[in-house]
Amino acid sequence: MGGRTLGATWTVRDVLNWTRTYFKEAGIVQPRLEAEILLAHTLSVDRLHLYLAPDRPLSPEERARYREVVKKRRQGTPLQYLIGEVQFLGLRFRVRPGALIPRPETEEMVMRALRLLPRDQDTACLDLGTGSGVIGVCLAKYLPRVSVTAVDVSAEALELAKENADLNGVSDRIEFLQSDWFERVEGKFDLIVSNPPYVPR
Repeated sequence: MGGRTLGATWTVRDVLNWTRTYFKEAGIVQPRLEAEILLAHTLSVDRLHLYLAPDRPLSPEERARYREVVKKRRQGTPLQYLIGEVQFLGLRFRVRPGALIPRPETEEMVMRALRLLPRDQDTACLDLGTGSGVIGVCLAKYLPRVSVTAVDVSAEALELAKENADLNGVSDRIEFLQSDWFERVEGKFDLIVSNPPYVPR
């Protein structure tokens, strides 16, 4: 890193300053923030800890792990895939390749769905193309009487969505179904929601 010898002592402050410059040169929009997030993840601490212990030296193993994620980020791997999670409407979700990272406009769509469905009545919602499950999980979390059918053609995406339902304590109110859109879907729904991937022309 940065031309210093492999045996040199690198502190939290040193690493963050170096990474900020490295990311800025690569055109990463928030280089300092991303450096902090990746270092906190590598050290298994929260970001506040980095400010409380700026002179803490990194072990050779920690430097090696951090160097690897920094390299992948500079090469274009999304930050969320590197740390394995994302925050969405106040909830924590696991993410990994095989299911797209939730887009910002998805939050607005979920907010609209929450306004449309009553909190005090039993309702049924169909989440088409659930991906990581953020839509269905949020609806089940914030609407205590909703039941969700979450559909995706990808078994890998459905497995991730199930993990996120468990993580947020709503797996008992979500049915997961592997289906190509409506192909295997049965029943009636009060609301159908979907935010599929962008399709190139």
